[in-house]
Amino acid sequence: MVALRSPEQPLRGAMAILSAADVANLRIDAFIFHVVHHGEDQPILLEETPLGGFEDFFLARVKDTLKGNRFSFVSGSATRAILREAEDDPRQFVDCSKRLAQDFHSRRDKRIKPGVFILVGLSARGSQFHSLIKYDHEEVLTYALQKGPKGQKAVLQQIANSFTKSPDALHKSALVKLNATSGNLVIIDHTVRADITEFFRGFLDVKRTYNDQELTEQVADLAVQTIKKHRDELPREVTQRARQLAFDAVRLRDTFSADQFFSDVFGAHGSDDVRQTFDAYLEKQDIVGESFKFRKDAISAPRPRKFETEEGVSITIKETALDTYAIKQPKPGDRTTIITIKTKRLTEL
Repeated sequence: MVALRSPEQPLRGAMAILSAADVANLRIDAFIFHVVHHGEDQPILLEETPLGGFEDFFLARVKDTLKGNRFSFVSGSATRAILREAEDDPRQFVDCSKRLAQDFHSRRDKRIKPGVFILVGLSARGSQFHSLIKYDHEEVLTYALQKGPKGQKAVLQQIANSFTKSPDALHKSALVKLNATSGNLVIIDHTVRADITEFFRGFLDVKRTYNDQELTEQVADLAVQTIKKHRDELPREVTQRARQLAFDAVRLRDTFSADQFFSDVFGAHGSDDVRQTFDAYLEKQDIVGESFKFRKDAISAPRPRKFETEEGVSITIKETALDTYAIKQPKPGDRTTIITIKTKRLTEL
């Protein structure tokens, strides 16, 4: 196991794109979509798409993206440059959206279904954000009740071009906050949940903010930190094997899911309070919603801690006994280190 990183020590670049206060105050300032991947050489470009009374629906879809993975723009990203134009001059919003839709549509991939490319301009507490969404057209059946000669009857109707709350319909989405040199993104791509497709990566020109090794190390460390915080309420079978439990949970799965990982580590002992602590640590590190491939070699199996005093006394402490000793470091000018070991019985070997 690598050296533990305190939950107070953030991962490289850890910073939430939207704070809880931002999410609560998020509003849509500009909105438009264009029809893409419908079988023609060019997208169907629109001049406006008034939201009407559906702002809450699309705000909810934008917030769904916060459950995704963190990325940043690479140098020279054309998508970032276009978003910067739209942010610097809101009058260019529609033109910028068309250019983005044309670029998105021009990238051929047989897996991309017909749908719409949506660009949303957002703001919260003085900050600006952008949302880019590819919504798949879903065939939906609706029905209306009518009175017939024998009583009520249902009349079915098919709607081909629709927006639904289905997670699968919101096929790709990115929430963006630009900065002076690049920009931070949260991205969901339902084709590759643990990353994004080369199609979407090429369109956005982005790279993953945290690599799989960093994330593997971090979630394992946060599990151990969670156990330490709740050592008084968790059973000894958990507190004495914290590192082993985290190590086993990483080895058990190929990809990280917060729910599954928490269950693998804590089992029946994962109370609501313990889960709240673990989730708070994930949020502080800005990795809530991250899905990634575990790097099995990122952490090693726990080994006994070994010490040797200047006088030649050797001490070996197994992981199951890590909570039975304490070391008091000497004060400045004092050469005495005090080691305290609690035991029910001392056996001479």
